[in-house]
Amino acid sequence: MNRKYIVICSFFVAFFVLSLLCYGSFEYAKKQEQKKLAHQNAAQTSTKQEQRVTSETKLVIEKWEEESEELVKEERDMPPEYAGLTREELEKQLTIEIKDKSWEEEKEGLVKITLESFSEDKIVIRKVYNKSSEQGYILRLKDGEVVIYRKDEKEPFEKTGLKEENLSKQDKKILQGGYAVRTEKELYSVLENFSS
Repeated sequence: MNRKYIVICSFFVAFFVLSLLCYGSFEYAKKQEQKKLAHQNAAQTSTKQEQRVTSETKLVIEKWEEESEELVKEERDMPPEYAGLTREELEKQLTIEIKDKSWEEEKEGLVKITLESFSEDKIVIRKVYNKSSEQGYILRLKDGEVVIYRKDEKEPFEKTGLKEENLSKQDKKILQGGYAVRTEKELYSVLENFSS
């Protein structure tokens, strides 16, 4: 009986020690992972705080034309108002620039400025243009045919050749009041839907 008791006690002690070791290793691994994450966050924070625009930083302006989907990149000299700015400060500056854009940029169709990448070595700023954003077209029925008008013109811009009799009742109803579209791409898509 004494021998049985010793074996059973040994088994429970071994089980308890093994459980304790497993729990301890789990807690140790958990603490190591937390330390690692804290160290990474501290390194990222200090890196972000230290990065500023300098006179040596390259400035790349990307001009993106939405309608033609054309991207033009050009390197420029760093403007003095960007010198010494952090990423956040530069983003605020770009927000101010889009609100206070020049007449020339307004005429070219500038609609958005974004900071694509930021480092001490290189900054990439994207200016998005959409010349047709003010343009737009209106589709109407005239003399039994679908006619395209430019947004601000009273005279027809182009006759489509789509006859009123080939349109559904719903399409006719939409076109009687005039159907507005913003871009040429959207115009062709709508006309294709009407013709099918």
